[in-house]
Amino acid sequence: MTTLTTTISIYKKLIYWTIGAIVVSIIILILFRLGGTIKNQLIPTPPSPATIAFRVLPKLDFSEGYEPLVGTRFLIETISGDLPSFGEKAKVFEIKNPISKFGDLEKVINNAKRAGFSNPPIKITNEIAIFEDPKDNSRILTVGTISGSIALKSSYLTNPVIITPNSQSQRKAQEKVSGFFGQLKVPLQFFPEESITFEEYKIENGILEKSVSQSTTNLVKVIFNNLDLDEIPIINPDGENPLVWGLANDSIVVSAQFVSNDIQRHRFSTYPLRGVDLALEDLRRGNGALNKKPNSNTFPIRKVQLAYLETKGEQEYLQPVYVFESDNGLIAYTSAVKDTFISKD
Repeated sequence: MTTLTTTISIYKKLIYWTIGAIVVSIIILILFRLGGTIKNQLIPTPPSPATIAFRVLPKLDFSEGYEPLVGTRFLIETISGDLPSFGEKAKVFEIKNPISKFGDLEKVINNAKRAGFSNPPIKITNEIAIFEDPKDNSRILTVGTISGSIALKSSYLTNPVIITPNSQSQRKAQEKVSGFFGQLKVPLQFFPEESITFEEYKIENGILEKSVSQSTTNLVKVIFNNLDLDEIPIINPDGENPLVWGLANDSIVVSAQFVSNDIQRHRFSTYPLRGVDLALEDLRRGNGALNKKPNSNTFPIRKVQLAYLETKGEQEYLQPVYVFESDNGLIAYTSAVKDTFISKD
């Protein structure tokens, strides 16, 4: 009996010690994690360094934008009264420049036929093919055989059918433009439907003007905006002339443009950002551009954001810019990457 009692006592002590060890281990683990959290708050882990895989980046070309008026004053009038910070680095994306491939011209000709340009090209060069609409010799389609760019022009300003107001529908205009681009096999996968915007126009004395009501609208401009990259918008230099758009009524596309770079969304490197204050000083020195022609030399800054600048001209990389937003859609932009990593040429 004594032996059994002793054995039970030993087992009880063993159980107590085991439970105690588990409790102590849990407490130590909690304290360790709590200590790590406090340490990270007091001494945060430094961010990983920028990779700079593309080395020195080419200087951004601002020639497609508009120069500020001489003596323009950029005034900080944000809600907080301060300029924001966007962290220490941002991604720079590689752009794949197109190369000539066998059969490019044949594909372009077949696509043009689908869009109603059934006759052979009226002009062919090493880089473009030009087509004439057999039903309207003023309607000219120019296609980049290598770049894939599209430009459609016509004499719609003097066309009596177009000039007659007919309460044009945005939805029908979008269908016409999307169908036209679809016939030409234009890649629109990075231009989601929800990003499409519209502008309504009327023709007055041979001049295209913004219309104030649908009843006076002759044409609708359907604008395709590029998909954001890592939740950062992609802008183009000229706000009056987006890179991808079509002008149409309910029955025909009268003018259109498609210019898009082959952005390699999975090939990127990170680069250090300069401060927004330094970028603003650079903008004041004339190193930047506006998205439209200004009518004043006073530029109140309402908001600042980070964006990517895509141009019509050839680009090696898609680089970030700081965008300074003002009133009535006017913005100014300049490079966001530290000067050390931008070519001086």
